[in-house]
Amino acid sequence: MDQKKNRSGLAILMAVLASLSITVYLFMAYTAAGLGGDTPNIMGATAVLFMIFSLVTFYYGIREFRIKTYRRSSRLPGLLLPLFASVLWLGTYILGILS
Repeated sequence: MDQKKNRSGLAILMAVLASLSITVYLFMAYTAAGLGGDTPNIMGATAVLFMIFSLVTFYYGIREFRIKTYRRSSRLPGLLLPLFASVLWLGTYILGILS
């Protein structure tokens, strides 16, 4: 049996970047609620950029998760946090289009 490496650096990076995206999402949601939904256009543009950013981190998280040379426990956060960030951003985007 091959010895697996302890940590996947790219998966950890994707988890950290997805955490940043989730933090920005929470900040923007709090700000939008405080402004009664009347947010500046720059917030909308920033939200779209972070939505794309979360999708990119999710893509790289999937790629890194498929690599079996690292332990699963180090690869899993790099998949789940970007997935959660992508669901938050896409869900809000889709709800905004439908309403």
